[in-house]
Amino acid sequence: MHRGGTHYGLVSLVALNHHISPTEKQHLEAVSVVFHERLRNLVPREGFRIPPAGLTPREIDCIKLIVEGLSDAAAAEVLGIKSSTVHEHVERAKMKLQARNRAELAAIAVGFGIVSR
Repeated sequence: MHRGGTHYGLVSLVALNHHISPTEKQHLEAVSVVFHERLRNLVPREGFRIPPAGLTPREIDCIKLIVEGLSDAAAAEVLGIKSSTVHEHVERAKMKLQARNRAELAAIAVGFGIVSR
């Protein structure tokens, strides 16, 4: 869904053994847009006072760099830490946000306003 400018939000829907009619799909799309906008308005512009999902500030730093497309090695250079440390921070963040991979971690982090693109 379009969020303005060049920003887009992603909504996915999973259903088991249920065909979604075109009308149901339209209703779900409308609810998704409303939910997404409401969620975006709940996130403070200046960031979170308490990191979401128990993320540490360093995990958020690493997520921001991953969202920008940096590798562990490149992120480590920016942060002045070891590549293996960046990897550990990213893996812990994935676990806390229940992301299966780095792409999903980035999508969740951006979608919920933990980091901005």
